[in-house]
Amino acid sequence: MRDYLTRLKQLVIRFRTVFCNISFRVGGQIAAKLLGLVSVPIIARALGPEMYGQWNEILLISQYALIPVNFGFLAFGVRKIAQKDDPNVTIRDITSARVVLGSLSVALFAIVILIVYNHNPLMLTAALVGLAIVLARAINPEFYFFGVKKMLAPTLSQTISFALYVLLVALFVRSPGDLLILSIAYTINHLSMAAISLMWLPSDLRIRLWFGFKRTFRLLKQCYKLGISNLVDGLIPTIPRLLLTTMYGSYELGIYSAAGKFSSVIMLVYVGVGQAVGPYLVKLQSFPIPKRRKYLLGMSAIALGAGLLVGGGMFLFGEFLVLLIFGKSFGESVVVFKLLSLTWVTQMPLSLMLNNTVLFLGYDSELTKNRLITFVSCIVLSILFIYLWGTVGTVLATSVPLLMSNLLYIHFFYRQYFRKNKQAAS
Repeated sequence: MRDYLTRLKQLVIRFRTVFCNISFRVGGQIAAKLLGLVSVPIIARALGPEMYGQWNEILLISQYALIPVNFGFLAFGVRKIAQKDDPNVTIRDITSARVVLGSLSVALFAIVILIVYNHNPLMLTAALVGLAIVLARAINPEFYFFGVKKMLAPTLSQTISFALYVLLVALFVRSPGDLLILSIAYTINHLSMAAISLMWLPSDLRIRLWFGFKRTFRLLKQCYKLGISNLVDGLIPTIPRLLLTTMYGSYELGIYSAAGKFSSVIMLVYVGVGQAVGPYLVKLQSFPIPKRRKYLLGMSAIALGAGLLVGGGMFLFGEFLVLLIFGKSFGESVVVFKLLSLTWVTQMPLSLMLNNTVLFLGYDSELTKNRLITFVSCIVLSILFIYLWGTVGTVLATSVPLLMSNLLYIHFFYRQYFRKNKQAAS
């Protein structure tokens, strides 16, 4: 009994930092998103389904404009910091490249917005204001804190910024005409996150930016595989929504977005766990194959169990949650919400775990191949399913490619760590 307690104590000490980081990151994600959920009913009820759909169009534009800034740099930076590379060099190079690419993206999307919304002054102005998010993300050094396994800084920056955002929404968003105010509040949220993270950097770290296309593209060569994967990850969730609003209109996008809002909150909790645990997976590279197999099976079982538990709970309380948060005008979102809970929410923990494992074990080619296959399947299935079933088809177009991705990863790990060893043993 005494030996058992001693081993338990050693295990707790060994994983204390992991538990603390998970607690900080997940606790912060939950706190920030609970604050965000406070703003959701205010926004949805003030704007209505039609204008709420237009607000989500602005968010889609921002996501596309952010693609160059997020082109593999976050994962690349986390991995470089976790591998003990010079943090000054890593922060300088990644931030500089992101600023260069972000500036080009802002210029390009400003032209697109001027062309698309020239007949709608409110949407035009709100979308242009939203482009400031791109530069805010470009100068945010959160990858440093993830790499050194210190989650308090990004957690507090996110929580404080969301609190400010919710306060602005509660005070000033009252009607569909307040779309511009909502866009300004959302931009302030991202700017404050970047400012807090910059102030939290250790005093011996300095960000000295350089501006040059050659150096930017040289850095892109180092992380282009991660960039392709990140690009695909960023595009996959947006493609079904983009096709839905193109084929059907803003109202249908508003119904789908309302149903997906709570799922996106759960998604961020999942991501928080992944960000906290991810850097520790670098150590798997030094483990012997039998130990890697043991860890893979254990992590997969935990991830799958968490997804089933959360998704099942959301399915049971789906109608109550949708009507409570959004009101009766969003009643059509209930079916979409329940379907998302069963098909998308249940799979996400396993997907993130497999993605992180492939990333931190250095299988960049496998990561890229998987994401490209998933991306192509998402485009094809989105066109087919959305044409046939509208908002319900949008859920299927989001969930089926995710299932394909998980199966591809499982097949890869089976070949890498299970089938090879069986063949060697025989």
